[in-house]
Formats: sequence, C-alpha cells, structure tokens
Amino acid sequence: MSNKTTVSYKFPLGATGGRKARATDSAITTPKPTPAAPTTPSRAAQMLALAHHVERLIEAGDVQSVATIARTLGLTRARLTQVMQLLLLAPEIQEQILLGQIHCGERRLRPVVKAAAWAEQSKIGNQLRKPASS
Repeated sequence: MSNKTTVSYKFPLGATGGRKARATDSAITTPKPTPAAPTTPSRAAQMLALAHHVERLIEAGDVQSVATIARTLGLTRARLTQVMQLLLLAPEIQEQILLGQIHCGERRLRPVVKAAAWAEQSKIGNQLRKPASS
C-alpha cells in the first residue's frame, strides 16, 4: 500500500488578489526618468536662512538678544552679527541666494552688504550671479 497523499488548492488570481500582473516588454525596456540630484544650498543661503530664523526668534520674544543666541549656537557675537548683516541685502539678492542663482560664501557678500542703496547692491550682486549654463 502506498502512503502518498495529494493535496490540491486553487490560488485566487486576477482582480480578487494574488500575484500582480507581469510587466510588458515595453515597460521593461523604457527607462524611468531619474529625479534631479539634490543640490546643497550654498553656505551663504544657509547663513541667510539662519539670520531670518534668528530675527523671527527675537521678534517673537523667544530670546532676549543676539548675544543669547550666539552663546546657544556656540558662535561669537561678532560672527553672528556678520550673519545677521545678510538681512541688510536687497530682497532681490536674498531671493537669488536662496534660489541658488547666487552661489557663494558669506564673505563674498560683505562688500554687497556695505553698499547702502539696494540699487547699488543689485549692481554688485549681478557680478556674483551664476553664468547661464548653455
């Protein structure tokens, strides 16, 4: 006598569940678009964002002074003052920095900050803009 046991079971396929439909040949050969590589914001953009954040904290009354924040961040008051001076840039230049159209360090922006008039700042800032890629 044979001790073989046969078990049969029907697996539900199709709309009710089971294995997903196979990809067609055209789906296999068509490459998927790759997302653009993320770009790291310039140091100036990071410092400008920090300056705006610090300004909001002071205006909200969450901190008493720039000196308090400098101690918290481990910076000197002089360094934080340099960062805060980025807020004196013309709004157009600040926008270009944050959008990555001007990609430079904070030090290169100091002469721009020293120019009092925004029109003069714009002239100097245009020299810092990235050349248009062709």
